[in-house]
Amino acid sequence: MRVGDRVRITKRIWDPATGDSPGGMLAKIGDEVTIKRIAHTSDFPYKVAHDWVTDDGTFGVNDTEIVPLNS
Repeated sequence: MRVGDRVRITKRIWDPATGDSPGGMLAKIGDEVTIKRIAHTSDFPYKVAHDWVTDDGTFGVNDTEIVPLNS
């Protein structure tokens, strides 16, 4: 997969609460997102975002959490 590819989320992606953030759902199964960056040294190398996100609000996913949109 490459930057710019559209992919489908295969697992619920949840951001746990921390001292700085209340946490919450980032994506649900079936959501379509776009790969914005790839960080090969990360456990969650694909930085993705929904189309309606206009800032740098990406979140990381790995190979088990996404499939190409045409799959």
